[in-house]
Amino acid sequence: MPLLPLAHTSGMKHLDTIVTAGSLTAVKDCSVYKERLIYAFYGLAGYVYDQGALPHRLDELKPFVVLLKASGLPTPARVLPFDSGAMDRGLYDTWMKGMALADFELDPAFETAARVVNGFYGSNQKYFEGKALASPTGVGPHTAAYFSMNGDRSHSPADMRRGLVEFQFRDKVDLHPSNIMAFVLPKDRRKYPLLDRLIAASGADILEYFSALHDPLQVHGAIVSELWHYLAAKKLLP
Repeated sequence: MPLLPLAHTSGMKHLDTIVTAGSLTAVKDCSVYKERLIYAFYGLAGYVYDQGALPHRLDELKPFVVLLKASGLPTPARVLPFDSGAMDRGLYDTWMKGMALADFELDPAFETAARVVNGFYGSNQKYFEGKALASPTGVGPHTAAYFSMNGDRSHSPADMRRGLVEFQFRDKVDLHPSNIMAFVLPKDRRKYPLLDRLIAASGADILEYFSALHDPLQVHGAIVSELWHYLAAKKLLP
């Protein structure tokens, strides 16, 4: 099973600062782990960047995504099989009430994500679609709870991030030309000369999403669609 890239989401208003620094940098402590962390999800842009709650046309409030090759990244601080923040807020209590977040921390290695995908989804495509396998018999309570949560099709406040593998990195992640795979950017963005130079140096692909009127959920859907077609074209969704 081919490894997927990691997807980090941020806002266009931060793009110049990020490119100038040459890194993704945590600027404040995470409310869950009380330390400075950079977050990314395996293969999918899981974070819905919703600054500006009402629909708008402000470029600086639109999101962008950078896809990172795992081979050029530092060792993760933590890897979890879902969005840690959502569990901390109680959004997974229907399936995991009374369970500790630390009990779901996995081996902090990039190959861990592929093992999660293989064990719970069977393929990258099913992982991308959020279609978990049926739970086998005889598994432990935490494994059974994860299967149950990701096989549940009823209405829930827990969004797609309940099935996405989360990576955490401490302090910063350098953006070397060798570890950048692609950028997902708004189609009608203004010019960013520093970004253009980074793209030229890295050979990164550019994916563009269209949004006539920015609505967070609509834009997130457009970004996921772009990622689907891109990764499928790269033959990473067998």
